[in-house]
Amino acid sequence: MCPVHHMHVSVFDIAKAHLEKTHPLQVVGGFLSPSHDNYVGQKLGSDSIESIHRVEMCRLALASHPFVACSSWEAEQPRFVDFPGVTIFHQRHLREQFPDANLEIMYLCGADHAVRCMLMNGMRGIPVVCVSRPGSERHMERLQTKDGVFYVVESGLDLARANASSTEVRKRMAMGAPIDGLVGPAVASYLHRNVPPRRPEKR
Repeated sequence: MCPVHHMHVSVFDIAKAHLEKTHPLQVVGGFLSPSHDNYVGQKLGSDSIESIHRVEMCRLALASHPFVACSSWEAEQPRFVDFPGVTIFHQRHLREQFPDANLEIMYLCGADHAVRCMLMNGMRGIPVVCVSRPGSERHMERLQTKDGVFYVVESGLDLARANASSTEVRKRMAMGAPIDGLVGPAVASYLHRNVPPRRPEKR
């Protein structure tokens, strides 16, 4: 999420609709968790955006969302915590806050991530929800739903919508091109005010 864009939010809506329609489940909430600066910096180098900005943009993107909130815990840790540890923290936090509720946390991800990290049998006892997107067909062929362990969700998104990506947002900003349709107005305004575009290097 460098920066957060429409697809990061849409996958929660898609997953909720699918799970509630095809399984005896009720999705009551979700967390979108910006990664730690150490991870993003190592991955993107000079293209990385500081967590203070990524967290604020995440909050702006979700300000009016009915059931998803931004969690800053991961970004605020003194060192990088990998996704299983982040998920387990949120599971424990929910159980502490709602000890009498029958709540189960699930880890939401894309097909490529599920295959790369071998999550087809869940993650340390936590169910995994995998959402497809155009271009992930070769991964989806290897994935099958296992109730209570692993859920496969066909997104049904067209290629134009699914191709929203943080890379595309940064690329357009560097070129001075509009980012409408990739991020919401509040996020776009924040980016233009607080995150200078990285101009492409001349070769």
